[in-house]
Amino acid sequence: MTTVAIEKVKTIALSLSDPSAVKEASSADRSQENGWDDLSISSGYPGPLLLFAELQRVFPNEAWDRVVWDYVVKITQSIESKPISNLSLFNGLTGCCLAIQQASLDGTRYQKVLKPLHDFILKHIESTYLVPIRCCLKRGGPVRMDLYDLRHGIVGLGVYCLRNFDIPSFNYMAGEIISTLIPFTLPARVNGYEVPGWHLDQEEAMKYGEEDFPSQRYFNLSMLHGITGVLAFFSIAFKRGVRISGMEEAIRRMISWIQQKRRTVDALYYWDKGVSFDDETTARCSPLALLNEGWDCGTPGVARALSLAGMALNDDVLTHDAVESFHSVFEKNRRVELSSDPSFSTGTSGLYLLTHLMARDSNSLFLKEKSVFLHDQLLKQLEEYAVDKEGERGGILTGIQDLVLTLLSPENGTFSWHTPFLIDWI
Repeated sequence: MTTVAIEKVKTIALSLSDPSAVKEASSADRSQENGWDDLSISSGYPGPLLLFAELQRVFPNEAWDRVVWDYVVKITQSIESKPISNLSLFNGLTGCCLAIQQASLDGTRYQKVLKPLHDFILKHIESTYLVPIRCCLKRGGPVRMDLYDLRHGIVGLGVYCLRNFDIPSFNYMAGEIISTLIPFTLPARVNGYEVPGWHLDQEEAMKYGEEDFPSQRYFNLSMLHGITGVLAFFSIAFKRGVRISGMEEAIRRMISWIQQKRRTVDALYYWDKGVSFDDETTARCSPLALLNEGWDCGTPGVARALSLAGMALNDDVLTHDAVESFHSVFEKNRRVELSSDPSFSTGTSGLYLLTHLMARDSNSLFLKEKSVFLHDQLLKQLEEYAVDKEGERGGILTGIQDLVLTLLSPENGTFSWHTPFLIDWI
């Protein structure tokens, strides 16, 4: 990064350095889709904490550790102020632990804060997630999305288990989570049809509204809510050394189905956000409904998950196909334009980091060139960002800090902050 860009990063960070002011501004901003939540990585204190944890590491001689402490205090005070009702990675206690751990300077700080929180998570995983999932599977499904997905469900907690894999209790729990989810990947019988076990019923399919999640989308392909996130989690765990009976077969079932859902339009590859029940059970193929090119939905996130699966299984054909699919994001005659939004979930910062990682793993000169292009786009978006807006942005999925974190990552070797997104090895 240039000196000018670094100074801009620091100016933005300073505008976020008062946790109380950030909360006040975010709470007052009615444009936010989801309101402020103290303990949410998406829209609370843990998101900015991830940013200041990286600044603390990259610029150790500056006073960022004081800001880190202020955010850790706010998180702990909020946890102590009311009963814990949410264990999830993006909206609950597990995300808080991840942010505090990221700020711990390789475990040299905040261990007395983390120990009771870890104990609480491990104590309640079984009753909160595993038992309900097993009950759903025993009666033939479906499993509620918020029980299994990355954002709200057990996959998110599994990510944290992998991050702490050297701790025996987390190592054990990672195996329990995967054992519970393996039957989830088996076929199920619905209305006389054999369909994937991750199907949703009508009530679940309509939870997110017609605009966000069309009611006919019964088989979700997104990273945050769908089977793509489950595949990425299984693949990273397999690479990490987790070996559970039936695990490799489950990975291959997910791969096979996701590959079948790849669409070819004008000689380019696309994945939609989901698949309708009719399309899954008949020869019908509806037109593409959601042409997204971000981490959460669309070709980039799906192709990255398949790439991780290919590398985990040492399947060169699958890895090559994933890279070829990823190329389509940038090829000519595309039907959608790249987003001008800098956010990670659907915008430039997520696409840049995905492209950087795909280029690194495949050694593709084409993707390396696109990575440089997207890096320049991010710098431009950074320069254009108005400082007086920063206080309105509190979340890692939608906030300015994901742009800053992404710019800091490749140049300073800081990648562990993006653990929640399941795009690289843990």
